[in-house]
Amino acid sequence: MDHPGNLFVVAAPSGSGKSTLVNALLEVDAGVAPSISHTTRAPRGQEKDGREYFFISNEAFDAKIAAGDFLEWALVHGNRYGTSRQAIEARIAAGGDVVLEIDWQGALQIQKLFPDAILVFVLPPSWEELRSRLTRRGEDAPDVIELRLANAREELAQAQHFDFVIINEVFERALFDLKTIVHAQRLRYIAQKSARADTFKPSASPDTSRRDRPHGPHHCRRLPRADPQPFPAGAGRHLPRPHAEPGPHAQDRNAQQTRRDRAARDRRRQGGPGNAQESALKVTEHRSTAASACRFQPSKGAPRAPFSLQLHKLVTARLN
Repeated sequence: MDHPGNLFVVAAPSGSGKSTLVNALLEVDAGVAPSISHTTRAPRGQEKDGREYFFISNEAFDAKIAAGDFLEWALVHGNRYGTSRQAIEARIAAGGDVVLEIDWQGALQIQKLFPDAILVFVLPPSWEELRSRLTRRGEDAPDVIELRLANAREELAQAQHFDFVIINEVFERALFDLKTIVHAQRLRYIAQKSARADTFKPSASPDTSRRDRPHGPHHCRRLPRADPQPFPAGAGRHLPRPHAEPGPHAQDRNAQQTRRDRAARDRRRQGGPGNAQESALKVTEHRSTAASACRFQPSKGAPRAPFSLQLHKLVTARLN
């Protein structure tokens, strides 16, 4: 059945926290509405007719079965539960999401009628925790608790037919998992196409003029390629000198510099004047001259000249 809304079916053994999770989901997600089932059992605790269930008699339940009012119904723990067909179909046809809180038998029946329905199974962390929760609830007699534990083992074997399984060990984490499942289902292709049919509908008159254009903000339309035109003679004469072609004088200067560089390289390779060894020798000689000047002492009879002048005369004499 093609429908714009989503149908979520949540099943779990008694005492797993299924009702608490569903109620918390309804509080945080306004897009999900509950489907109130009909049951023949008596109200428990603070339950009210029309809020958790519609509590009806066995005769009224049989009448609804005969009239085809139930989308599914099943016998659970000695009581019958039924899901209203009209309420669910009207909700999902309008594009809303519906969550069903039923047993595993009803969940598998719903899946046959709504192949796109999402089935979620909730489990307790351990059997000891399940027994402890049933006991703390204080709503069932000890023999009823044992019956529910026996049925839970049978229900656990049906978890393989469900789409998702949530382990309700930490309530906040389990609620987050349930919300994630609901949100992910809304993003599926089938759900998006059903909810937003106009978005996926192709345009009646597509704009073919843009088909061959490159996409993206950094692309521009390319001009048709043409053969490059040669520059006319003398086209670069009016340009500034750095951009103009070098003249014959510049070519001669470049050739002379190239020859000088080549000659200098040849002299360095042959150990001639201008090589690195000669330069190092000159530097060493200058350093030794300066050191000797520092040790210079004039004769006793000669007048004492300034030290800087003596050093200048000594260095000049050595260099000459």
